[in-house]
Amino acid sequence: MKAFAVSALVLIATACQPQEQPRAQAERSVTVVTDAVLTRQSSSQAQEDALRTLLAGKWVCTGVASGIDINMKIDIQPQGVLQSALRLVSSQMDLSVDVAGRWVVNGFNLQQTYVSAGSLTGSLNGAAITPGASDELKKGILELAPDPEAVSISDGKFTLTDGQGTVTSCTR
Repeated sequence: MKAFAVSALVLIATACQPQEQPRAQAERSVTVVTDAVLTRQSSSQAQEDALRTLLAGKWVCTGVASGIDINMKIDIQPQGVLQSALRLVSSQMDLSVDVAGRWVVNGFNLQQTYVSAGSLTGSLNGAAITPGASDELKKGILELAPDPEAVSISDGKFTLTDGQGTVTSCTR
């Protein structure tokens, strides 16, 4: 009988402790929120992985930025490497250069970084590019890290839209 009375007191004391119930509810809430976040992150990660897969390959892209027509043939390689033959044309220039770099997809934005530029040919202000000018222009091109660009992809084509609203269209 004494053991029963002690057990009853323990049960009553446990039931009267309000801090335990909210803690259990909080733990359940944290678990539900954590599961929802992980599910969302998993879904988001899967979508980004799919986008990376769809972007990989060879593309021909065109766009206009600051009055310069941009044409490029780009090879986006799955391991995050890119190779591009770039042509920039305006009333003051007609330049061609090969660039190599890296790319990543973050939050459905494509971020490109150029790490090297090959030979640069063409004209600037009506005059042929000299070797000294070529080196300076290549440095300038490498410093032009494109803004992260929002990607929209479907049916063998995609568009990139940067923070200034410049749209580049690409097809296979």
